[in-house]
Amino acid sequence: MDRHDDIDTLTGLTARIGSPGFCTGFFDCADRLFGIDQCCVFVSGGAHPRPLVAEARDAAMLRHVRELAYNYMRRDHRADPLWNRSRAFAFCEPELRRRTQLRHGVLHEIVLNGVANGSCLQIVLARGPERPDFDDAAVAQASRWGQMLLTIVQKHSEIAPVLPVAQSVQVRIPHDELLARVRRAIGEENDNLSPREVEICASIVLGYTMVGISLNLGISVNTVATHRKHAYAKLGVSSQNELFARYLTQVENQMPRVQFN
Repeated sequence: MDRHDDIDTLTGLTARIGSPGFCTGFFDCADRLFGIDQCCVFVSGGAHPRPLVAEARDAAMLRHVRELAYNYMRRDHRADPLWNRSRAFAFCEPELRRRTQLRHGVLHEIVLNGVANGSCLQIVLARGPERPDFDDAAVAQASRWGQMLLTIVQKHSEIAPVLPVAQSVQVRIPHDELLARVRRAIGEENDNLSPREVEICASIVLGYTMVGISLNLGISVNTVATHRKHAYAKLGVSSQNELFARYLTQVENQMPRVQFN
């Protein structure tokens, strides 16, 4: 694929920013550019990264990728020097790394890190053990287009929610029940929030968009924004990332019954 084809591929991904098809579009774009079996994208405005993309070539692999994305969000990022490095540089040159994945063999990875508009970003592009390792040409390709990829995912993260925990792994807990549990955890800790503010905060933590919350509650987007503003002021947070970081523990506490198929 030549440079013009690369640009067309990235342009096609740009057209999907903010759409439900962005995640699969990102995988398809990265696969055409680098030849991958799976990929993850993490974003954070605070201490904890959250999965924005977790995709794989087939359904069996996808289950493992989303499990790994959840584990990375919950704990593994703390021991990842590349994630910590991403908090200091606008764009880090792509790096190769090899690591053993539980129940999933050895992956060869290209990792892109950077900061855009205050958000820390990490893109992990991986090949499975049956594929040849990434070569110098793939690393050069990542260096050429890495900054654009990071910019694209950052823009998407501003418009669309990060991958909700309930979708990051395959769970048997009904989503309505999970929402009720998170709502109850937030409400019990903050009795100064109104019921509507608790409802909206819980929805935000689980990754709903403003439009999604509006449709679910039968109120306007402007009303959602007003309740969110008041709730953030009471909680002393200023963004969705800060809210998620604050209630990550509450979300994790709802997960003991998670079962992987």
